[in-house]
Amino acid sequence: MKKEFHGRRTGRSGFAGRSLMTLALVFSLIVTLPFLSNAAENDGGREGSVTVSAANADEFPDLAEAELVIDLYKVAEVSMVDDGYSYQLVAPYTGLVIPDVMNSDRWRKLSQEAAKITLDTESGSSRQEPYKTGATQQAIGELEPGLYLLVVRNNGATDYVTTTKDGADIVTRVSSDAHTYTFLPELVSLPTKEPDANGVVNTDNPGDWIYDIEVTLKPEQELNNGSLKIVKTLQGSNTGKEPETFVFDVEAVLDGVKVYSDVVTMVFNGPGVQELLIENIPIGATVTVTEVYSGARCTLVTSGTQTVTIAADEIVSVAFTNKYDGNNGGGSITNHFRHEADGWKLDQLYDKSQR
Repeated sequence: MKKEFHGRRTGRSGFAGRSLMTLALVFSLIVTLPFLSNAAENDGGREGSVTVSAANADEFPDLAEAELVIDLYKVAEVSMVDDGYSYQLVAPYTGLVIPDVMNSDRWRKLSQEAAKITLDTESGSSRQEPYKTGATQQAIGELEPGLYLLVVRNNGATDYVTTTKDGADIVTRVSSDAHTYTFLPELVSLPTKEPDANGVVNTDNPGDWIYDIEVTLKPEQELNNGSLKIVKTLQGSNTGKEPETFVFDVEAVLDGVKVYSDVVTMVFNGPGVQELLIENIPIGATVTVTEVYSGARCTLVTSGTQTVTIAADEIVSVAFTNKYDGNNGGGSITNHFRHEADGWKLDQLYDKSQR
């Protein structure tokens, strides 16, 4: 029976000012499924290699910073028979069942079953010792023909295994300064055949067996977040004994897209210093903080607008200082906030009748 596998890949989800709700996982661009076949004669089961590119460098340029390594776990050996071969599962994978008829869903299911045996989601690391480990874009050689589970991780990482948010799939997590990437563990088989004109890898395809495989993976990308601290100092004497409210507009932009927008407040019952921490702002975003209301009886003595860039390894800060201006009149101000397309707006209604 003719065995086919139609490889597929899923496009990258965009980021629109919030964390991604789901992770769209993808298969490798080269997926191999050798079964016993009538294809060209094998050449005795010689050793081969796997070279893995973790992603397109133009699309994910900062992955080069992540120091990725590839772990290969041997799931099955291959018996070369005449002009084809068959699998023999090895420990601890002997309980797996390789279907006679394979499609993309069954291939993914089998990959996940192998990953559950190999990786521990509770400890976030591997339960098994890799058969071979190597760097991305470098050939991992001296591989006997077989079925291998391919796992991507950061070099030196001990906590890299997690699941999708719905818990349906095991993934590995790698990080650069600005992003977190997730990879689906993949099964690759050695040797393989060239895909046909439709991109289908079929053991009946013409041509020689390929023992040096190149695999390109496409991860899902999510922005890492950092933090911003607003430090507020109020100087002078609160002779009126009434609290003062200070209002700040916070806007963050990354690559020309607004990724965070909010209005925050601080209330002072007297002079002193307060700090307000704002989390979950994407790293690399430019944040503009504007003090849009400075209290009924206070004067701003520093710049009313400050701009910083969110960093990966520190909490960035902006500082504002006000002082009591001695105006102890009895007027009142009512603040009303409204959100428009270009951000939050403050309307102040001043009641002079109480003066």
